[in-house]
Amino acid sequence: MSRTVQRVPVQLDAQGIRQLTPMEIAAILRGADEIIMTGGRNLLTKILKGSRDQKLLSHGLEQSPVYGYYQQLTLDEIQARVDWMILHGYLAIEYSDRLPMLCYTPKGWEIERETYARELLAGFDKTLASEQTEWDMTYLKDRDRGMILRLLDLVEATGNPKYIPVLHAWAGIDYKKVRQRIEEVVQKLLEHAAANPQSYDYRQRQGVEEISWEQFAQLAATLAEKLTGVETIIGIARAGLFPATAVACALRRELVPVRITRRHNDEVIHAQPVWKADVPDGLSGQVVAVVDEMADTGETLALVAQRAKEKGAKQVITASLCAHSWANPRPDVVARVTDALVLFPWDRQVYVDGHWRPHPELAQALAVQEGISENS
Repeated sequence: MSRTVQRVPVQLDAQGIRQLTPMEIAAILRGADEIIMTGGRNLLTKILKGSRDQKLLSHGLEQSPVYGYYQQLTLDEIQARVDWMILHGYLAIEYSDRLPMLCYTPKGWEIERETYARELLAGFDKTLASEQTEWDMTYLKDRDRGMILRLLDLVEATGNPKYIPVLHAWAGIDYKKVRQRIEEVVQKLLEHAAANPQSYDYRQRQGVEEISWEQFAQLAATLAEKLTGVETIIGIARAGLFPATAVACALRRELVPVRITRRHNDEVIHAQPVWKADVPDGLSGQVVAVVDEMADTGETLALVAQRAKEKGAKQVITASLCAHSWANPRPDVVARVTDALVLFPWDRQVYVDGHWRPHPELAQALAVQEGISENS
């Protein structure tokens, strides 16, 4: 005869709660993600409370992004909210042997899938903002396929090619169907970038960062320390000569200036960079560093690096004082990654008609940033 299992009874009590906010619903669902079919109402309540319960800590559940979300409430008040989620069809109870475990309903999973996908996208942003050049993407393998496809939809919707290096790293470890979708997204991002060049579009900058001459010196020193072993420094005029000269002096290496730009007399007049002073001959067999002050799209550095290789350089290292996270390709060496509008000390004032005045392009960019701040 089979043994009768005495299931632990569940009594739900929402304590008269009429409604939870969408933010609360998403937070409770997010907290449940780590314990689906392995934990019940009490454990979820403790996660949301921020409990130091040993069982919770032993399973690393304090790492949940919503750990302590309801820290100001009592355990009873939190459990009432968990029960409300069950009574209103966002979570459900399923038994594992005799114990009641939490699981998602279709309605609850739809919300959690969106929340988690957006969390992963934000994680991509943090990854790109770091100084890492190699990323372990195995954490995305074997995830729920619907959630992964939603993440890729979100990446595609940004239209931002900065995600392409992360996508390439991801494609290297995942299954065929996911790889196919990744390749589609990469192609869409490339098409969007070609149709909507981002360089000099200051709307996407996030805040303002002023670099002083002292900070410039520190950043240039950082580049120099990372470029030991280089035999020749190629500086991209105009502003790239500031860090290139500093690095060349620090390393006691030859400096070769080049000029490739979209500008003439400081005005953007070309859709693509145009050569004005080419990379010279005489680089055969050398290790060369190409240095610029800012990597925006990354295109200019890549073009100069390619020309240096054509001129016989044995190895070419790209380097920039600052770089935006969307730079693609990203420089090999960067002193500072920032998505802010960077104000370099040499750019703030220009001499016009006998007077020193704010740089007009930067003044316009600052006005854009102020408008974004006011509307956010």
